[in-house]
Amino acid sequence: MLRATLSRGAARAMLRRPMSSAAAARPWRRAAGFLGGSLVLGAGLGGGYYAMQPNVDLRDDENVEEVDALIIGGGIMGSTVAVMLKLLQPNWKVKLVEQHGRVAQESSNEWHNAGTGHAALCEPNYTPKNKQTGEVEIDKAVAVNQKFMISLAFWSWLVEMGILPDGSFIQPAPHILFVHDEDGRKWLKERVEKLKHLPAFAATEYTEDYDKIKSWVGLLCSGRDKNSGEPIACSRHPDGTEVNYGLLTRQLVQSLIELGGDVQLLSTVTGLKQQADKSWLVAVQKNDLTSSNTTTVKAKFVFAASGGGSLRILQMAGIPEVAGYGGMPVSGKFLVCQKPEIIEQNRNKVYGRAAIGAPPMSVPHLDWRTIYGKDCIFFGPFAGFSPAVFKMSGSPLDWLSTFNPSNILPMMAMGIQNLDLVKYLVTEVFSSRDAQLEALRKFVPDAKPEDWTMVWAGQRIQIVKPDPKVIGKLEFGTEVLSSADGTIVGLLGASPGASVSPHIAIEVMRSPFLSKSSFPGHAVLSCLLACLLASLA
Repeated sequence: MLRATLSRGAARAMLRRPMSSAAAARPWRRAAGFLGGSLVLGAGLGGGYYAMQPNVDLRDDENVEEVDALIIGGGIMGSTVAVMLKLLQPNWKVKLVEQHGRVAQESSNEWHNAGTGHAALCEPNYTPKNKQTGEVEIDKAVAVNQKFMISLAFWSWLVEMGILPDGSFIQPAPHILFVHDEDGRKWLKERVEKLKHLPAFAATEYTEDYDKIKSWVGLLCSGRDKNSGEPIACSRHPDGTEVNYGLLTRQLVQSLIELGGDVQLLSTVTGLKQQADKSWLVAVQKNDLTSSNTTTVKAKFVFAASGGGSLRILQMAGIPEVAGYGGMPVSGKFLVCQKPEIIEQNRNKVYGRAAIGAPPMSVPHLDWRTIYGKDCIFFGPFAGFSPAVFKMSGSPLDWLSTFNPSNILPMMAMGIQNLDLVKYLVTEVFSSRDAQLEALRKFVPDAKPEDWTMVWAGQRIQIVKPDPKVIGKLEFGTEVLSSADGTIVGLLGASPGASVSPHIAIEVMRSPFLSKSSFPGHAVLSCLLACLLASLA
């Protein structure tokens, strides 16, 4: 039973030239600036052309399908919100639309993410150093941990109520944070000391002992010389989790259908228009051979949960709240090992620290996973850039279409402010297999290339947000963006979305429209709080 499992999990320089660093930096910065400016200008022109194409003709007539709630996107977020809405409003007609022939095909798919239950037990980006004082900050880690506890409670309750068939989508996996330099040791020790007094982190252990680390993760010491003098250290929390978000999403969608919800696959939203009564007319194009088979859905509430496509949906809706917002596409790859004798040396989630200038989603980690009943290990991600919104479908035009007069300046400002990130992405895109193997060998010193296979991860779109001080800034994380009347809500951004999907769903329930419905937001919170207390009992 999931309750028992979850209760245990909850309680327990591009070229090396002989010149000065300043001189070496100038050509790179000019090249990066030119590249970034050209990219934004080209995207702006292309997006402007794309945006000038005629809109879909939407009319409210007898052929319109009426629903109470329309969910756009069949990933972990769309399925979570759809099920929660159907449970809170059994009489509502809830419809989910997905562009692919199956749900969980993009970032939610088990091959497109690392499957970490993000509880801040080992992720270094949740405990950064304060730039002024140099001290480790823990506020973000505490907040993420609390949100993940809500996820555990909600999933436990769904299984106990028989809404989900079982808890096969989640397994115990200790979470380990690994460093291999003196600065890392100092930072990690302070991190553990600051978090350990909190109940959720009390079980965390810290060690610099080679033999202890080997007993935790044999793979970290495979080929690593004990007497080399390399300053290594690890923290370990025994109650971490490995989550198959693809399997969870498929189970949630099956449950939605059994609860009376409607799921329409192979269909893409191509237009939205709000009516005088605040409802929305939504054009849904079926991906058939005619490419013109479009139906209209009239919905009282719309939730855009289509990953990188959510931004364009909110823009098509024309809500002023999305003005100035843009998106930065970041792709990634994982090395995968399926060799049993290697896998048995690591049954953990092992995280390291990100390279300077790297986005938080590129923190290197070595992950034990179970996919379709077979154990494997992921290592990565290796970041990259692809001018697309989706991995499995679409084209660069999907990203270009998000550019408009309101977000050109924020996008340009973001590019200028993040030259280190641009440099990192360019370096990653052109990195050789030898360089990728070398990155792996920092974790697994004797790693052999014949034991590892490269796979592409899902496509992420990071938020570029308008800012009065710096014009535009890049943000990592997720944001729930709602229209003023709350009749349309969208989820923007990436990690840690899947891990905290029930908490995000609660934020969606707090939208002005839904909070005025027969279920108030505090009722949802009270229910989840009761579930959390029960799961920890």
